[in-house]
Amino acid sequence: MTVFISRELNAGGPFRNLLESAGHEVHGMSLIRLEPMLFAQPPQADWLFFASANAVSFFFNRQRAMHWPMPAPNIAALGPSTAAAIEAVGLSPDFRGTGDPEDTASAFAAVAAGQKVLFPAASHS
Repeated sequence: MTVFISRELNAGGPFRNLLESAGHEVHGMSLIRLEPMLFAQPPQADWLFFASANAVSFFFNRQRAMHWPMPAPNIAALGPSTAAAIEAVGLSPDFRGTGDPEDTASAFAAVAAGQKVLFPAASHS
């Protein structure tokens, strides 16, 4: 049997190893392509809320490429992996969600009530 997994797989990864050890032929390939979106200076906001590590990477790479200073708003992360991506660009999240969208939305709404929030995201997110 042939198994297709819609993401890139590491040579020694658990999916591949488990399936191949059971005698299956395994193919892994991502079906999405991530590309940065060009944008001008973003609007002023009190918060930047990131829901993915990709959003963090693309946003801050674009900011650096444009050489424009941005006032340091508060930064929020949906969950632990997004918080780690924020830390990888040298910043520290002021708000860390659990990764669960509903729980995080409730907690963040209480923290950012009445403030402007920018949500960098994909065009078809």
